[in-house]
Amino acid sequence: MRTQPRRALTTETEPELELELSDSDAGSLSDGRLMVRTSQRRRNGAPVPALPTKPLALNGTGTGTRSLEGSVSLTPSSSPTRNAFPSSTTSSPAARERSAPYTPEWRVKHSSSLLDTNDDLLLSLLASQAVVDAREFEVLSMDEVEELKREHALLSTRLTALRGKLRTETKIRNAAESLARLHVSHKRMSRTTGDQFDQAVRKVEQVEREIGKVAERAAEVGRRLGEHRAGVLAWSLTMLERKVGISPAQDEEGEEDELSTVDGSATVFSPDPRSPVSATTRSAGTSRAGTPKLGHGKFNGPHLYAGAEGADIPPVPRTPTAQRVTALEQQLRAAQEETEALRASERALREQVERAALGMRERDGEVVAMKEDLRELEREVERLEGEEMRAGALQAELVELRRAREEWELERAGMEDDGGRVRELEERLREKEERGEVRERRLAELESVHRGVQRLAREHAGGDEDALGLLEKHIQGTRALREEKTQWEEERAAMGREVDEARREVESVRRELSAQVQAQSRPSSPAKRVSQPDARLLPALAELWHLLPSAEARAGQLGRSRSRTPTSAASPTSARAGGVSPTGTGTGANSLSDMDVRTLKQLYGDAAKGGAPHSPTSAPVESFTVDAFVQRCKALIVDDKALMERLIRFAQAHDLLKANAERSQRLAQEGRVGMETYQKQVRALEERLQGIAQRETALLAEISDLQRTIEEARAAKRALEEQAAMQAETCHSLSEANKVLSARALALAAEAADAPQAARNKVEAQVGELKRALDEAQDEVDAMKRVEASQRAQLLDELNAAQTENQTLRDQLRARSAMK
Repeated sequence: MRTQPRRALTTETEPELELELSDSDAGSLSDGRLMVRTSQRRRNGAPVPALPTKPLALNGTGTGTRSLEGSVSLTPSSSPTRNAFPSSTTSSPAARERSAPYTPEWRVKHSSSLLDTNDDLLLSLLASQAVVDAREFEVLSMDEVEELKREHALLSTRLTALRGKLRTETKIRNAAESLARLHVSHKRMSRTTGDQFDQAVRKVEQVEREIGKVAERAAEVGRRLGEHRAGVLAWSLTMLERKVGISPAQDEEGEEDELSTVDGSATVFSPDPRSPVSATTRSAGTSRAGTPKLGHGKFNGPHLYAGAEGADIPPVPRTPTAQRVTALEQQLRAAQEETEALRASERALREQVERAALGMRERDGEVVAMKEDLRELEREVERLEGEEMRAGALQAELVELRRAREEWELERAGMEDDGGRVRELEERLREKEERGEVRERRLAELESVHRGVQRLAREHAGGDEDALGLLEKHIQGTRALREEKTQWEEERAAMGREVDEARREVESVRRELSAQVQAQSRPSSPAKRVSQPDARLLPALAELWHLLPSAEARAGQLGRSRSRTPTSAASPTSARAGGVSPTGTGTGANSLSDMDVRTLKQLYGDAAKGGAPHSPTSAPVESFTVDAFVQRCKALIVDDKALMERLIRFAQAHDLLKANAERSQRLAQEGRVGMETYQKQVRALEERLQGIAQRETALLAEISDLQRTIEEARAAKRALEEQAAMQAETCHSLSEANKVLSARALALAAEAADAPQAARNKVEAQVGELKRALDEAQDEVDAMKRVEASQRAQLLDELNAAQTENQTLRDQLRARSAMK
């Protein structure tokens, strides 16, 4: 049979009958329903009945529709997808509503908000497009589908567990980040917390990568399953459409009926060649005279009501014999019974497979639960490892704190040693101050100068606030003082030796002078030896004679002064050359420069009052002589020089004492400031050590708690490991049972697949025989149509000849009437 494009039969005078299928490209079914729409246009008021426009359903797959009756003959199908459209022609409407998934409510619930679910034509078009798109999809075997389903379930469970793990690792990372921010000021703790934070970030990234891989694999498995399902549904719909339909009869000119599909196969709306309507349709082309082709002047189709113009009774087509039809019906019933038996066995096998799959799912659930328990154990172990790491970090911190404490103790000991040295320096300073006080007591004559020195020292002490130095300067100054003190002691010893030698020389000279004085004769009367001009000077010289101390008084005062301060370093030495008095007498042996201030005041105070100087040890008053007066004057001049030298030495000693006092005061102030600083540092270190000791106690308590927790966790870990081992054995036994059940299910599936295949082959052979019989009957019908067409052509030729003759006669009559 030839296949031609589908086109509508239209005329200018008759109504148009237009049948539209859901898919003009592939002629497939969307949800088991084909829609028919007729559009009628009437002209000249001729009532033309229309074909039924209600939507028809295939085998009860639509809700609220009727099954085909009479006009469609269904052939038993052995397609493996027949069970997808169970027969419901004898079921109640309520049962049909419960079993049918494609209800309007179902469409509204399972469709987009932009889709009009009431537009059946649009839904049919979408279904047709889906079928066309699913042509290239891969259809898998039963084993592959089950394997993909199991893999998809495992991947879904794994993905859920990984997402939970990601949440946990994210929380751990956030906690580590908070700890890192908290200990950012502490170097050691910040380094430890930084390492923990980096490790947590790496774990989060690793879990994210695993989630990406598992999600990608799950998407791939879901895509393959979706393509498989879409391909199976498209293939089953196409096969169902081909199995249900019957090929239409084509006329001699190759015109195709409007209800046929593009590929030449009949749809559910193809008319039955054995029905009267079909016979009327086939014979209507030859019922009237005219050309066999359809024209635009008049409708040449079948008239479906009595009394219409050109209506005639169609001839009864030749049908197969009753015996042949009975045989075919028996074969059909046998094939149906065998198919039902195969379906029952297939249902039993499916139930067994479902039970096995249910058992496998239960085992899978148990395995998943065990895996969850194992993951919980792993997380607990990781948490305990984290606690161990934290305990190690705390232990390291404790060791660092102990080391710091030892360093601080050493530093404290060093500071205490420095404090001892400072105290020693302070004692030395006190000794020096005591020595200075001794010097001050010895230098009573310089009290005013000493007060000035103290005033200057106070001024320097008040204005020298920026003179705080370090301990090294203090130690250097102390060493300089020691060296200077040693030098002073050496100089003092040398000066003492010189003074002793000078005293011995003075004593020897004094003894010699005393001997010379005793050896001299008595002095002559001054009145006899003086001249007359000297008589006027004698009273003045006598007055001066009484003011000047005698040599005996000086010697007595010098002896008393020497007995008080025999080794005074401050007393000046004799300035005379060789220690001999310039007079050469014993009275000049004693120098006034050897006396202290009190002795000088006693010696010259009485002379200033008008009396001769005297003392308890003084000798009798000498008589006035010029030579004695000259000797006293020379002795006074020598004493004056000695006193000047003594004053110079006193000034130098004063400057030296002033510098030493300033230096000692500065050193004392520096020592006090340094001591206060050291005391503050010692107090701060003691407070730090006390805080460290408290912290160490707290850390030790926390470490002990952590150790107890770790021991408990290890015991729990061992118990969980034992339980995990038992569960692993159970899982192994379950996996073995699962393998046995899988092998049994596969064997049953193979048997179930082989049994329907044999039955299917047998039914297909019977269907082939039925098709051949139908083809033979169709050939007979085609032969009858060709005979009828030839008869119709002859009748049309005769009709045309008669019309031509009639037209010629009419023309002749008109011509004759016109001539008349």
